[in-house]
Amino acid sequence: MFRTLDSFFATLTLPFHFHSTSSSIDIVHQHSLSMPPPTSRAVYIRQLELLLVATILAAAAATCAGIDPSPLVPIANGVSRQLEEVLTTRYLEPRITIPASVEWRTRVLESYPDEMFKKFMRMYKVQFNTLTDLLSVNDRFTASAIGRQPEHPREQLKVCLYRLGGKSITLDQTAALMGVSKGAADRYFWTCVWAICDLAERFIKWPDPARRSTVKEWFLENYSLPHVIGAVDGVHIPLNHAPSLRTSDWNTYKCRYALGVTAVCDHECRFTYLSIGHIGSSQDSTSFKDTELFERSNIFFNGDDYIVGDKGYALLPCLMTPFKKNEGATPARELYNSLHKGARGWIENAFGRLKNKFQTLKSLPVDIASDDGVDNATSVVLACATLHNFLLCHHGDRLVELPPNNFMQHASQLANVLPVEVHDPRRDRRDGVVKRDAIVSMVENRWLH
Repeated sequence: MFRTLDSFFATLTLPFHFHSTSSSIDIVHQHSLSMPPPTSRAVYIRQLELLLVATILAAAAATCAGIDPSPLVPIANGVSRQLEEVLTTRYLEPRITIPASVEWRTRVLESYPDEMFKKFMRMYKVQFNTLTDLLSVNDRFTASAIGRQPEHPREQLKVCLYRLGGKSITLDQTAALMGVSKGAADRYFWTCVWAICDLAERFIKWPDPARRSTVKEWFLENYSLPHVIGAVDGVHIPLNHAPSLRTSDWNTYKCRYALGVTAVCDHECRFTYLSIGHIGSSQDSTSFKDTELFERSNIFFNGDDYIVGDKGYALLPCLMTPFKKNEGATPARELYNSLHKGARGWIENAFGRLKNKFQTLKSLPVDIASDDGVDNATSVVLACATLHNFLLCHHGDRLVELPPNNFMQHASQLANVLPVEVHDPRRDRRDGVVKRDAIVSMVENRWLH
């Protein structure tokens, strides 16, 4: 039998040390139970729960051992009260009230002339008003997760665009300028990003037959290349810190962590296809083979249509690349390479305009710690590309969209009917060589004869 609680507790294997005195029992956790930062609230609650359970178990064990457990009652009551207090408060520590004013966002910004307004919002006021109208009907803005009256979409959009438009603008900086709390700034940002992504299918469209004719005519007139319906390339979106999910996969050949994007654009730098979320270590050619354009090329390309890409891609019937130095140089091939370089320059131009307009893409402030993190990073890139196309559609004081296009719906239906295309690298290369040689002959007949 144990004479004292101290001798009894010494035999127990618990995550706490118990020390008895004549008047009370003090408890010391093996790991500090000091007040953790607000982000550790759940951890602190868990610690209190474990302490309460341990106290109850100790009292039960003491009773079984014939020892008076009454000294443990005040401890259990104290832990219980502390746990109840933590569960009924949102923050562990008193919040520091930071003076904030909505004056700049609601009055000063609205009074700026167009050019000054554009520096902060990345678009003119008339474009901003149109975008607000498009987003206002989205259900994402009609409810608040914490039961409050949600802020008007116009005000939330200001917060979002300001952060998208600047490189390495932190949430704290955004909240301070916009006169909102840090949590509200984060909530407004993601609500708008996801709402803009909902518009992606409306503004990012694979060209239908009528649009293809327009694009092909333009490339033929300006670069003498027939049947071109776009230019393809890959781009890295740098991350502002190392991902914790498969860290090495996101490391690029430039020793930077980045998200890979494969895109196609037309002669107006309008994105017509996007594949986002490739790991940074993936090469452009490998990333392209993971897209629907490659896997379902029989649906996306008709007849002699093709896109142009740099020498980092494999030559395919649907993707024409320039001649490499080891393939032999002739006047016709050199002329083809020169024209090809000009045609594919439009996708590089599109990427440049996209990153210059939305500079958050120069250092993406998203933590890739899970698949949800990848989805969030992808959403930011898609939102920026959607806004890019939206601005290209906005002429003067009105929005001029391309005609409704149900190509993707039609492609999905065909995908359910047609078998997956089986690619044979040798056959693809052979067919690509034949097609490219035919194009070179057409260029030679037009310019060298």
